[in-house]
Amino acid sequence: MLVYIANYSLGATRSIILHLAATQSLKHAISPILGEDLPLWQFSIIVGVVVFMLGQIRYLTQLSSFFMAGTVAQLVALAIVVSDLVVTAGVPAGGEGSPLGLRSHGGDVVHEGLAAATSSPVSRSPLVADELLSGRWVPAAMGVLNLIFAYGGQFAFLELITSMRTPTSFSLSVMQCTVIMTALYSGFGAVGYWSKGSGVNGIVIFNMNPGPAAQIAAGFIFFQALAQYLVNLNVWTHNLLVLLSRRINHNSEGELWMEDTAVKSTGDHSSSHWLAATAFVASYSAVIAVAVPFFCTLVGFVTSVTYLTVAYTLPAWFAIKLLSAKLSGLERTWLIVLIPLSIILSIMGLVASIKTYINETSDGEEGM
Repeated sequence: MLVYIANYSLGATRSIILHLAATQSLKHAISPILGEDLPLWQFSIIVGVVVFMLGQIRYLTQLSSFFMAGTVAQLVALAIVVSDLVVTAGVPAGGEGSPLGLRSHGGDVVHEGLAAATSSPVSRSPLVADELLSGRWVPAAMGVLNLIFAYGGQFAFLELITSMRTPTSFSLSVMQCTVIMTALYSGFGAVGYWSKGSGVNGIVIFNMNPGPAAQIAAGFIFFQALAQYLVNLNVWTHNLLVLLSRRINHNSEGELWMEDTAVKSTGDHSSSHWLAATAFVASYSAVIAVAVPFFCTLVGFVTSVTYLTVAYTLPAWFAIKLLSAKLSGLERTWLIVLIPLSIILSIMGLVASIKTYINETSDGEEGM
């Protein structure tokens, strides 16, 4: 039961996060062209319609080219942001004075850095933030959870293992992705701190100096977010239909949905069922994404409640219980340490998310 709750709640909430990411990216890419700052809900509808239409392609292998384009788009956007950081080194983030710049009202959610340092002698280093020195650990916890969200998302690859041409290469693929991610994150973080110190609040790409480069970068991020969204939509819709069919299977009046019980892949579902389920997921994601403000806080909350459990706690527990005889002493020790560590981080993240959200909403303003 715990596995079902964690897995399904993660699929449900991840769709909201990815919908909001795509919506915000589209907004920052298009609004300057339109010459006006349109309401976020209008862009949310556009994203919902696009993902609903593309979501009818049920086999992920048929979207592999699109996913590859999303990855390339992300790397191009990264290159644009890094070049902007190099050119504007030492200049305050453009998003602070920009109408489209995103800041975490309340001053304590950061995505690529912590809040600005104070005049304390120790805090003269741009890597040491005021929140850490003063004991306000919440921003640091939220930053850690955003990193966990990025790395923990790799567990979703497990859903794609059956679609791989060589499933035996799965472990190698994940390892290669981890190395690439770590190199990119480390390099990007180093450039960011060198350029802006710890004074960037919010998401770096949306704090660029306003201009064509910022719009292009946001547009590339939109394609990358859309690609991730489609993967999650596909996996979550499949799981939702299987869950629904199992529930209704106990009822003699639910024969219409019983055909989904024994399906092995997304393509085996009824077209009408798939249409209805994708419409439901896209609709609730579109509504909640714009109704619940403060993106980074939402990421932290979801990470603390579901990601840590699904990506670390449960796999470590299962490995100890099911593979104990095959584990080396070092592996077993690491897994034993990982379980309480992930639980502690989960509790800290949950408390930090709630405190951050209360602080942000107390301003009475809408945030990312």
